[in-house]
This record gives sequence, structure tokens and C-alpha cells, in this order.
Amino acid sequence: MLEPTKVLRDLIKRVLRLNDNEALFFITDLSIVQDFIIDLNTHEQLFKKGIGSTGLELPTYSQVSQDLFGKPDRAFTLNDTGDFYNTFEVIPTKKGYFLIIADGQKEDENILKKYSEFEVVGLTEDSQDKLATFMGQFVNDYIRETLNIQ
Repeated sequence: MLEPTKVLRDLIKRVLRLNDNEALFFITDLSIVQDFIIDLNTHEQLFKKGIGSTGLELPTYSQVSQDLFGKPDRAFTLNDTGDFYNTFEVIPTKKGYFLIIADGQKEDENILKKYSEFEVVGLTEDSQDKLATFMGQFVNDYIRETLNIQ
């Protein structure tokens, strides 16, 4: 039989192991969270709004591009083939943040360099707020796992 004070001491030790940086690593390492981050960056910001993480709108398609190639009268989405969006990755760190990376090399130009002023890889403040709300649901999972509670 376990003595109650030992059980309590073990629980206290596990509670003291709770760490915000580890929690963020645990949560951003979940594939569902990484997919959400990438969707915020690619679909919500670039595709729907035509903006980078700075909130600045990317240039609009020229009249020639609209007439010859059927491009819409709106900001660039950087999704002509889908290849660029498919390169997005989330890299969690144990320091309390994560990185979003993407390969901007497209044939003879790098679109990350070409549109560097828009910081197309990264989240706007609005997207960061949506992410914080979304991530909140996974805090209990981290606590349960760290405290070894079912």
C-alpha cells in the first residue's frame, strides 16, 4: 500500500516539472498544430488575403497576367502550382517558440527574397491570436502527460 505522503510528494515533484517552454514544444510538436500553423500562413494569409506576416498586401496581378493567364484582379497568392505551399514546415524548439520555414526557390528566382519586405513566411498578429486560442485545447494534454494523470 502506498503511503499518502509519498503519493502527494510524487505529485508535487511532477507539478514542479511543468514548464512553459516544454509545454509549447509539446504542443507545437503535434501534427494537428503544425498543420494549423501552416494553414494559417498559406491559406488564411497568403491565399485568402494576399498578405505576408507584416500584414502588407502583396502586389496585385498585372492586367496582362489577368488577360493572358486568367489571373484574378487581386494580390498575389504565391500558389500558382502549389509547390511553394507544400514546402512549409514547422520546427518546434525547446526555447518556447517555433520556426516556420519554406523553400522559396522557384526555377531561376527565390520568391522569399523577391517578396522579402512582406515576410511571407510567418504569422500576422491576427493569426497568432487564432493560434493561441487553438493551442489552448492542448494544454490539458501536456499537463496530463507531465503529471502522469489519465
